[in-house]
Amino acid sequence: MGSKVFYGAVNYKFAFSEPFDYSWGNASNMWCKTCADNPTEAACQLDEMKSFCYPAGYYANQGYNESFFAERTCPNLVKVSGAATIKAKQVAPLILVNSSGEMIDKEGNNTKIYYSSLSPYLKTNGHIKDCAGNANCKSFAEIMKKVAWDNDKEVLLKTVFDDVQKANPYYYDNEDNSVSVGIDFIKLNELKRRGIINTDTTNFIVEPPSNRAHGDIYTNVAMVLAKHEKKSPLEIAEVLAKEFELFDEVAKVEIAGPGFINMHLKIEVWHGILKQINELKTEFGTLDIGNNQAINVEFVSANPTGPLHIGHARGAVFGDVLANLLKKVGYKVTKEYYINDAGAQIDTLIKSVYLRYKEALGKKISIEKGLYPGEYLKPIGDGLAKKYGKELLEKQDNQVIREYTLSSILEIIKEDMNLLGVSHDVFTSEYELQKSGKIEESIKILSDKGLVYEGYLEKPKGKESENWTPRKEMLFRSTKFGDDVDRALKKEDGSWTYFASDIAYHFDKISRGFNNMIVELGSDHGGYVKRLKAVVSALSDDQAKIEVKLHNIVNFFENGKPVKMSKRSGNFLTARDVVEEVGRDITRFIMLTRKNDMVLDFDFAKVKEQSKDNPIFYVQYAHARAHSLMRNAPKELPIADPSLLKTGGELFLIKTLAKWPDVVEISARLYEPHRITFYLLEVAEAFHVLWGYGKSDLNMRFILEDNLNLTAARMFLVQALAHVIASGLSIFNIEPLEEMS
Repeated sequence: MGSKVFYGAVNYKFAFSEPFDYSWGNASNMWCKTCADNPTEAACQLDEMKSFCYPAGYYANQGYNESFFAERTCPNLVKVSGAATIKAKQVAPLILVNSSGEMIDKEGNNTKIYYSSLSPYLKTNGHIKDCAGNANCKSFAEIMKKVAWDNDKEVLLKTVFDDVQKANPYYYDNEDNSVSVGIDFIKLNELKRRGIINTDTTNFIVEPPSNRAHGDIYTNVAMVLAKHEKKSPLEIAEVLAKEFELFDEVAKVEIAGPGFINMHLKIEVWHGILKQINELKTEFGTLDIGNNQAINVEFVSANPTGPLHIGHARGAVFGDVLANLLKKVGYKVTKEYYINDAGAQIDTLIKSVYLRYKEALGKKISIEKGLYPGEYLKPIGDGLAKKYGKELLEKQDNQVIREYTLSSILEIIKEDMNLLGVSHDVFTSEYELQKSGKIEESIKILSDKGLVYEGYLEKPKGKESENWTPRKEMLFRSTKFGDDVDRALKKEDGSWTYFASDIAYHFDKISRGFNNMIVELGSDHGGYVKRLKAVVSALSDDQAKIEVKLHNIVNFFENGKPVKMSKRSGNFLTARDVVEEVGRDITRFIMLTRKNDMVLDFDFAKVKEQSKDNPIFYVQYAHARAHSLMRNAPKELPIADPSLLKTGGELFLIKTLAKWPDVVEISARLYEPHRITFYLLEVAEAFHVLWGYGKSDLNMRFILEDNLNLTAARMFLVQALAHVIASGLSIFNIEPLEEMS
């Protein structure tokens, strides 16, 4: 059936009659908040509602969604016979998207329209804005009718899938390219050898359940095996449960629902993992799934026409942290910046700088509409005047102006990235690639494969007939590789298209030995995803692959008021502005508090608050609090005995810390570093809650002067917590704080 296709929900908001919190929400890739802490939230005005949840990313973890919708059925979403229910109310429309962010309509068809294109036209309640005279908005209002599931539908998710999809509403159960977290003691090969089962499939889930009452781990292996073994999931689950009960690590096994197997592990398992954390320290969670394979991560690649604005900063942080994450799991990473120093925008830049050069020499200038009027160009004009005097007035040399300008702006960009803590290993010039003949070389390779032809394209949608006429042109057979249309390689004037330059650039990457590539782009480049995948596949005979990650816009606020930005107007918010205002570490962390393809709100006031509502403060405070406890603990303590850690809060924190390697792995496999942010918040919350127990129960305090053995055990736990937080923050290049003012 091909590769696994993930579907997930965006835009929605649910209100629940149970007080879900961040830790529950993070597990399901939702943000959840209690009404007790947010009484003014509209969703909390509904009778009996205790919490509300909204999406933290495009698609959630498959296992957690399966568990949630099968076992904690929302009445307005999915009905499962015999399942426990909670009162739920959908308070904002739900939209299904695939893993690329393209919306799925209510008939189950891919609209090929990105949710990121729709989101600017939505109100905060998830409904379409009053479009008034805005034609684009009216167009999206019609699209919204086709894709938005309203709360009057009793069954939402199941209706878009075929009969194969009954049990798992969020994803197709194909067997290729799945991601699952394995537990070593489930050895299906051994069970096959003994004749208990007949297949050795590995496409099953073994993960912690979203509900702690369901044990420490659950697996859907019986449900997966059922279709291979030609038996019911319950029958297989009963056989497997008896086998799992024999494993040394397992204390109790339960069968739930249609065939899930829930397992409670012995407490010694968790104490053993705690010892492992303190042995490995910050290396706990370091993996080798990359096997030192080379991978190229291209990010930022902003046009060299001015300083980095805040949108570029989001992509810069995403790419840099993703590169660090891939290094942590064993890849040999090259961080690359593609300099778009060819094309019309550079001609416009040269004209703009030449005016500033004339201005520096005392000439009166008028900046025409369409040029770059930014103040940041004045120092470049001054520099040209100092270096060349009036020489360029007498004989304008655009090549001299070009080289000086691009060198100056690229230096500004590098300085901005350095302030953000971002660096690159390689800078590749589009202009130099074109001069080297790489475009002609790569197009010839495609032509020799029969993938270039002369033909006609259909009229683009939305084009008026008087503005478009069909013409014969050179085309790449992009549709052969899954693209929507074949792509033009030459413009009407005979020059190469931007896409032709992209072909040359990716040919250059492949020629340098990169068969694994990631490119980070703004969400307005969503249309490039399929064509880039097509050309990489064509050039490499399917030997190389590319993953395109899109970052959405940043809504920036200052004292609650939006800050506008526009590079050509010269009045825009730069990455430097933000870092100088709130600091590098805060900027880097906040940029990953939402999934990269979701809109991010960034408010100066909130990110500087010292409260649990400020994510980076909450995590750093946990690390600093841990070090404060260790500093204040008695200097002479006995050797720690982790077996003394038995309370629910202590064990929950240990189990949360134990998830770190799995979080690292799935974050790296899915190229989603925001999961690290969510996890660190989950760890911090578990620790702060445990610390808080000591306020009402003196025996729950970490330091007990009359019980040094228990104090030593709790300091052992605190030490492990500090190692895991430090390990997580290292991926962000953020220094963990041991003290906070």
